[in-house]
Amino acid sequence: MLSIVKILRKLFQRCEPQTQPDSIKKQESEYIGSILFSLTDKGDIDIICKIPETHTLSVDQLTSLAEKYAGFLHNINDGYLIDDIFAIIKNTNKTSIEQNEQDKLFLDNILFFWAVLHVEHNKRNDQKSKGSQPIVRPSEVFKLG
Repeated sequence: MLSIVKILRKLFQRCEPQTQPDSIKKQESEYIGSILFSLTDKGDIDIICKIPETHTLSVDQLTSLAEKYAGFLHNINDGYLIDDIFAIIKNTNKTSIEQNEQDKLFLDNILFFWAVLHVEHNKRNDQKSKGSQPIVRPSEVFKLG
């Protein structure tokens, strides 16, 4: 049973980055699992799924945790968590005392560009909905002759 957990843990965990920020190391003991999204120098997205080695989970616990994370990713994809994520990033920027000025500037810029992209996205959706015509107009359906 223990070997299955180790195999699943290896499958779930990708290569770790060479250095990990101290804040992540501190928080690691507080979380059962995590998904870390990073951008590389080339602009590629790197995703690390990790369960801290301090936690030993059964296969059922791993499956349950994976299901929760899948639901979380689904909710992000469908936009259900956009307001929550925006609020968390905004609150993190305001309340974090440990951050250096570069981190605060980075978060400010993320919030700014996120707001700009959100406004542009809403404008595009409004223009699409205004310019679209129904395939069959209801008034034409009931015309006689």
